[in-house]
Amino acid sequence: MPDRVIRDELLDSDRWLDLPHDTDRLIYVGLLLKCDDFGNIEGGQRRMFRMLHAFTQVKTEEATATALIHLLDADLIRRYEVDRRELFHLPRFKAGRDYLVRRVPESPWDPKEWQLGKHKRLINRGLAKNLLKDLGHVPKQLDDVSPGVGVGVGVGVGVKLKNKNEKRPASPSAASRLPEDWTLPDEYHAWAVRYGMDSSKAWRTGADFKDFWIAKNGPDAMKRNWAATWRRWIRTTMEKNHG
Repeated sequence: MPDRVIRDELLDSDRWLDLPHDTDRLIYVGLLLKCDDFGNIEGGQRRMFRMLHAFTQVKTEEATATALIHLLDADLIRRYEVDRRELFHLPRFKAGRDYLVRRVPESPWDPKEWQLGKHKRLINRGLAKNLLKDLGHVPKQLDDVSPGVGVGVGVGVGVKLKNKNEKRPASPSAASRLPEDWTLPDEYHAWAVRYGMDSSKAWRTGADFKDFWIAKNGPDAMKRNWAATWRRWIRTTMEKNHG
């Protein structure tokens, strides 16, 4: 994998700072270094355990699963599957290299504004090396790109970014306020009960959750993932009750 620079803005990230443990934060830094140039990495609890226990305090597969849940709840990683293989995507990951290496199949969140071209090169390696074979044909735009462009083995695919002044489509995970007609979804309630909260208290907590976020003003009232916000709310409530 290429050498990477971790920007100091990570140290100001609320998502990262609000993780429950320093081990969770270290795991995220490790994933930043291990993922491919699109922010994707092969997952699986056992595979993650083998990788993480070498440089963190995570010493069991159960602890690995717990740490990954913390990262999922914070929207620092997102889970997806391809051919029954579990994979993770790191949203907000940025790669500025001229040669980009895709090591696992693309995620639903890979940048859709990328176009085929000659300014950047993409090398498919590892799990991603058969992507074009799976398509059943080679797109016409790839005819002038030779196999194995740059380093490594794979198919060289030219890609370039659109004009930066061109309007980009809205992000599917754009932040939003909690709707005023919001009601606690059954799956939110079920998650709270599984976490150990009494069923009737979970419904009451849902009403408190709604009143709080509807009354709140400013940028802090905007959330990208309300399900994760709910889970964090439940964890905080339960910790206060048992503190």
